[in-house]
Amino acid sequence: MQFVADSRTLGSVLEEVACAPAYALDTEFHREGRYRPKLALVQLAWRGGVVLIDPLMVDVAPLDSLFRSGARAVLHAADQDLDVLEQSVGTLPNAIFDTQLACRFVGLGPLSLDAACKTVLGVRLPKPASVSDWLRRPLEATQLEYAAADVRHLLDLADHLERELERLGRAEWFEGECETLLRRRRREPDPDAAWTRVKGIRRLSGRELGAAKALAAWRERRAARMDRPRESVLSDLALIAVARERPRDRDGLLRVRGLKATTEDGEFLDEILRALEASEEFSVGESQQERKPLPNHLRPLVPLLSSWLSEVGRRHQIDPTVVGTRDDIEESLSNGFTSGRLTEGWRWDLVGKDLCRIAQGEVGVFHRPGRGLILLTVTSHDDCHD
Repeated sequence: MQFVADSRTLGSVLEEVACAPAYALDTEFHREGRYRPKLALVQLAWRGGVVLIDPLMVDVAPLDSLFRSGARAVLHAADQDLDVLEQSVGTLPNAIFDTQLACRFVGLGPLSLDAACKTVLGVRLPKPASVSDWLRRPLEATQLEYAAADVRHLLDLADHLERELERLGRAEWFEGECETLLRRRRREPDPDAAWTRVKGIRRLSGRELGAAKALAAWRERRAARMDRPRESVLSDLALIAVARERPRDRDGLLRVRGLKATTEDGEFLDEILRALEASEEFSVGESQQERKPLPNHLRPLVPLLSSWLSEVGRRHQIDPTVVGTRDDIEESLSNGFTSGRLTEGWRWDLVGKDLCRIAQGEVGVFHRPGRGLILLTVTSHDDCHD
């Protein structure tokens, strides 16, 4: 294991790693008290060794050359690592292999790295040091051991999982999901879409909803500008309360439940008032352009279709949530299975086609003892009971 804290050593290491067909990649970072995660350590492993790169001592931008090489990056539960790497490096690897995602495709479920290594390789990782302060220097020996272990076995784990994906005929499915993970937009969230993450916002309508959307966008921009968590700027509870009451002046704002501010926070209060004023531009129609709730007559189908999706996952030894989620089912139901993830590619062939037939009443879902759920063709559409 080598600790890299200078640009010359980093350059030579990256040249060597880029010549390998694959490399393991992981990060340690801190989110506490921040809008953006702070990168604290980058771990790399290849067949030639393990390195820990200190981003507090050396610029990690040269990782771009490795990411643009032909080598494939192997990560476990890659989502957050990709977020912080794109922010810190500016680019992402050209190709990835997410071992946690692979576990889900071969029926092992969303295992932690420790559980995956134990299940697949029979290897136990060191006791986690993930609650420690990764920004403090010098790092302790136990931290270095833990960080190195996070990448030391990833390549062997990926090799085993890749063989299993090939055996099950799911390598192409998995590769497509990894590509989707990379294509997903990762840079700072779009402020105009921030309202979708506000708890309780779907209970609002009309001008209240328009006000909440404008406030969520303002909060996102202020949090990013100040590098603070959204909730520390304005809690969801206070945001909803302000959107409902829509006060016109500072005194009115200060009376809103949950709003932590005083008369001395003039700039803060004025920004909220300006956001509310801007929200008047939302008409009732414009503020309700999000996906409409599923019609009541289709709601009983959701648990039925979810049950069949779970049954397909059990039969094929694949995590059902990889195939589709409740939101995917509702989206497909709302548009008559004309679009959505469940109508595309392997998902349509594996389960979407049958879900569509169930929704249209062509087949029924029945339980047969010893066999679980089965599909039977509906021969009559007459209701047994009204």
